[in-house]
Amino acid sequence: MEREVSAAAPRGRPRDPSIDPAVLAAVRQELTDKGYHRMSVAEIARYAGVTKPTIYRRWPTKKDLVIAAIESSPEPEPPPLCGDTRRDLVTVMRNFRTTPPPNLGLLFAVTAERKNLPELLEVFGRRAENRRGWVRSILERARERGEIRTDVDLEPVASMMMASVFAGYVGWEEMGPGWENDLVSTVLDGLLPRRRA
Repeated sequence: MEREVSAAAPRGRPRDPSIDPAVLAAVRQELTDKGYHRMSVAEIARYAGVTKPTIYRRWPTKKDLVIAAIESSPEPEPPPLCGDTRRDLVTVMRNFRTTPPPNLGLLFAVTAERKNLPELLEVFGRRAENRRGWVRSILERARERGEIRTDVDLEPVASMMMASVFAGYVGWEEMGPGWENDLVSTVLDGLLPRRRA
């Protein structure tokens, strides 16, 4: 049954709080399955059990709808850490390898539209900053403890590690057991303080 607010409803009547989550979940599924250009607002409305006018009153354009769906996608929780730099980085990278984000299919769909709709990928990038922040925080604490060099910009280091994860997700890089150990060793070997001659 379609859920709709009557046109004759008194002004100020609260919206049905179940509509937005249902619509945005349908958007994520439709975008993952069909991509941006083939996704249909009519199909989204059917899946969510609402009418198209209900959707367009909330999100005037398809792009607005997709941005809202990305911004409302679930965020993963960081794994428990112990305070040891190497072990914590391995734990986080293993988490990335074994627990891909629930919206991975959505990321692929958005990436496919990066030339025509770069703003969608920018929104997704802001969301992905959460996971990238786990890596950066571990590296920053290691630098504060004097375990790694202070003359290295940690931003591109964290980005490089996340790029390696993405390469594994899309099949450009093999992420078998032990992948995270090799990656962390390579990164930390380049960040160790230089020995004085």
